[in-house]
Amino acid sequence: MIAGAAAATVNMAILFAVGGAAIIVAVFLAPLFERMIWNVLASLGIAVMLLGIWKVTPKPKEPPTLDEISKSFKEQFKEANLGTAPASMPTGAPPTAAPPIKKPHKTPSASPPNSPPPTAPPTQQPPQNYAALTIVQGADISTRPDAPYKAHLSIQTTLEMPSLKLLVKCDGPLVEAQPHFAGSEALMMTGGGVVQADNTLISFFYGSATPPFGPSNPLLIDVWSAAPVKCNQARTF
Repeated sequence: MIAGAAAATVNMAILFAVGGAAIIVAVFLAPLFERMIWNVLASLGIAVMLLGIWKVTPKPKEPPTLDEISKSFKEQFKEANLGTAPASMPTGAPPTAAPPIKKPHKTPSASPPNSPPPTAPPTQQPPQNYAALTIVQGADISTRPDAPYKAHLSIQTTLEMPSLKLLVKCDGPLVEAQPHFAGSEALMMTGGGVVQADNTLISFFYGSATPPFGPSNPLLIDVWSAAPVKCNQARTF
């Protein structure tokens, strides 16, 4: 997608430059004025005008990255108040260590007689582990005329997730996506499918599930599209 936006910008620049050069050459060679210097000045004026038009012409914007989209959806999930899910890093990315917490230094003071012994400060809980996600994609047969291509995604995780918020990124637009589990599931506060704001994204979430998404219970997603797509990025938050 980023390469497509860059190619569109390059093609627009080439078209603009070729068209502008043709206009400047035509004005320069046309017998508009008796003296050649006026033709040169007119050509320069047209060149400056075309450069100004190019500066103010809107250019194609690069699509948002998965991290930016994930951050946006995280804010939306917070507003919906659907609970929190275990956080994870992108597939294959090493987790970053949490910075150590410095404890304030206290000056010992004299305790009055018969005073209770000081209580020990609460122990700090270790940071939560990160889940590694793996996507296995296989081809399937589609019976839909509007989406002749169908793929089957199997997403594996290394940790059980009592609640879940998941985004899957594909390299092309999707027509429909149906997340589900292999067996019977009891799901609460659940939803998912193709994201309306960006049809290359699949979202899926639940507040609770029995059994939950975990190493022994992978998430399955059936995907329909008008052209072949590859879905190889996933993130939970």
